Amino acid sequence: MDMSAAIIAARQGGPAVAAVPATGAVSVAQAYAAQDATAKAMGGVAAWKGGPDAGAWGALASPIMTGSVRPSPAVYPAPGFRIVGVEPEIAFVFGTALAAGTAPEAEAILNAVASAHIAIEVCDTRIEPWRDAAKEWKLADCQANAGLVLGDAFQDWRTRDWKTQAAQITADGKVIGQGVGSLAHGSPLDVLVAVARHIARDRGGIAPGTAITTGSWCGLLEVPRGAQVVASFAGLGEAKVSFPA
Repeated sequence: MDMSAAIIAARQGGPAVAAVPATGAVSVAQAYAAQDATAKAMGGVAAWKGGPDAGAWGALASPIMTGSVRPSPAVYPAPGFRIVGVEPEIAFVFGTALAAGTAPEAEAILNAVASAHIAIEVCDTRIEPWRDAAKEWKLADCQANAGLVLGDAFQDWRTRDWKTQAAQITADGKVIGQGVGSLAHGSPLDVLVAVARHIARDRGGIAPGTAITTGSWCGLLEVPRGAQVVASFAGLGEAKVSFPA
């Protein structure tokens, strides 16, 4: 099976890819190659989904495609989604490029950031069974990313006590998730630095205007089609997204 072609076809309305052993083992290198092929086929990269250092894997990064990053309040029509998932996050937008093939120090990465935002990552899947798939398959599928909503910007992102930062997310006015501190990730700045360094060194660099989002504060939450979702971070602001059926 041509994994890249199958994932691309699934994004374009084809059937979900069977992420099972019978379809063949997937390595981290193959997963990243599938990501890169998907990004090329879908028109390029507008942002990156980041994850914390995963031991031998290093920092995890997945491209978020051109056209799928939107300002709050955003709208993503639900038809065509296999699942409708959301994650409340903190995202950073770069104002200065990080050159390809470099491994910038933390201070250089932080100095390249133009703004920090409340964000909602929009999630969907192109593989099945998606929850039980091997982590390599999930990485090949861009870690279930389908979009990114950039909400309110805020200023004190370098000095904030992230371990005590509270966040919640609602769907149609009902609280569906809450968290204090970014799950097990510690500070989102740590994720930002590790992911940005990986992208600069191994994935072609970072252009001005590119966003990196740094992980959910309460996991991936599925919402019904038609839902109106609000993510709020105490003292910082909010982001909004709806999924008309």
